[in-house]
Amino acid sequence: MRAEIWLKRYIEGRQDTDPAIFVTERRPHRMSIAQMRYVIKRISASAAINKEIYPHQLRHSYATH
Repeated sequence: MRAEIWLKRYIEGRQDTDPAIFVTERRPHRMSIAQMRYVIKRISASAAINKEIYPHQLRHSYATH
């Protein structure tokens, strides 16, 4: 449930009106799939995860658990 708390804080703290959950500071505002892959790749590398992780895998894991 910690992820839910942080996601809620993130959404409530945003200063824009874009309906997308994950946005960038540049226009177009909505974060693309390629940008999401890049962010996930950086996070998994810093966590020393030695396999490819994709946005859909995270979605699937969340739905499973």
